[in-house]
Amino acid sequence: MSSSYRASVPNSAAEMTGSCGSRGGCVIKSGAAGYMNKETACEQLVSAIRKVCAGGKYVSSALAEKIAADMSGDTQRAPHETLSHREYQVMRLLASGKTVSQIARDLYLSQKTISTHRARLLEKMRMKTNAELTFYAVQNHLIELYPAAHQDPT
Repeated sequence: MSSSYRASVPNSAAEMTGSCGSRGGCVIKSGAAGYMNKETACEQLVSAIRKVCAGGKYVSSALAEKIAADMSGDTQRAPHETLSHREYQVMRLLASGKTVSQIARDLYLSQKTISTHRARLLEKMRMKTNAELTFYAVQNHLIELYPAAHQDPT
């Protein structure tokens, strides 16, 4: 399962992420000065901070390879990798069984906004229903079938 934590400091160029896959390129495109995953070694973290503080940009070598492969068209992207961060977030919530109104309330957005995200992500993923999203999300390990709080005790 993916997790992402954005530093909420105004004018911040920091992005700390979990295993969010290829979204690192989106992070850089949206203005972050650097990107690395949480498995990055401490030495690389220090080096990245120094580079960004000096006005440069930093991406991990793994992300640099992914960006190069994407630019050359060598790889086929999974449908969920084409989604924006918010569309991905809404997709996971829908797939986990939440309604549009619940998602709107949880994310402090209007139902219309969530409905728009839903329509766009369904179009991008060439799907028609939330059931299709749920099936896809479970098959691709994007959501847990039985969250820890609801696991069967057996």
